[in-house]
Amino acid sequence: METWTKLSQKHDAMLIEGAGGITVPYGPNFTVTDLAKRVQLPLLIVARPDLGTINHVLLTIHYAQSNGLQVAGIIFNGLKTRGLAERTNPALLKEMTDVPLLGIIPWTDRRRDRNHVLSLFRRYLNIDMLIPYIKKEIKQ
Repeated sequence: METWTKLSQKHDAMLIEGAGGITVPYGPNFTVTDLAKRVQLPLLIVARPDLGTINHVLLTIHYAQSNGLQVAGIIFNGLKTRGLAERTNPALLKEMTDVPLLGIIPWTDRRRDRNHVLSLFRRYLNIDMLIPYIKKEIKQ
């Protein structure tokens, strides 16, 4: 938490990446959920767009909210194919949850440069939906 405190005093906004899911342990008796509670920032759920995503996302939202965490949005990342699940998951999630879908980012070769990745974010993500969360955090 010392590193978090130092960095949060230096920057107006920060994005912290969890690893592997909301219940993943970072150490003995300390999980991604525990970190999220300590830093008190809204969560972004980044999920694969294929089969199993509906279950994964809905369970993550439920677990996060039952632990007092706010979920700001959902991002599908790494879309490779447009099978049935990939075509229907976005609409199903919109029907099944109030958490907004911020975008669907296509798969890209990891060797691409930073500018290419940023161009995908600009093209496929609705970042404007996060502005209220960012401004709220800056004001505190």
